Amino acid sequence: MPRFFLILLLCLLAAVRNVPAAADAASNFILYSDICVHAETGDLLGTRIGLIKLSDATYAFFQVAEGVTESPQINKLSSGDIKDGKIAFPVLIAGKSKIFQGTITNTAITGNFSDHSFGPSGKTVFHLNKVAMPERPSQQCR
Repeated sequence: MPRFFLILLLCLLAAVRNVPAAADAASNFILYSDICVHAETGDLLGTRIGLIKLSDATYAFFQVAEGVTESPQINKLSSGDIKDGKIAFPVLIAGKSKIFQGTITNTAITGNFSDHSFGPSGKTVFHLNKVAMPERPSQQCR
């Protein structure tokens, strides 16, 4: 199922006309991730956020990996949700709505939940580096 969403997002690239505020001129889709493979168990662990600019708006997806990747949560961003190097959007974690908020650059997203609660991977602050598309296989956890 996660591959379906990745294929769908790649197909949508053909419809992309503009570049998100944090994107470089050569990319219309940007993926930020810290997903890695646990050395002992082989489980995937981490979080990823993707941004894609379509003709009507910029969309963000938030995806968690705990053993395997969960289905992504997709949000349409308003102009106020992503501007001046800041990003914010809602996510559903353990049945509770939370706001992910942070700073965004061409190389990373750093942020947390507005209530400063722990994320799915036990982190309070997320630092997600930009990864090349197509996404390379996950790296070993350190």
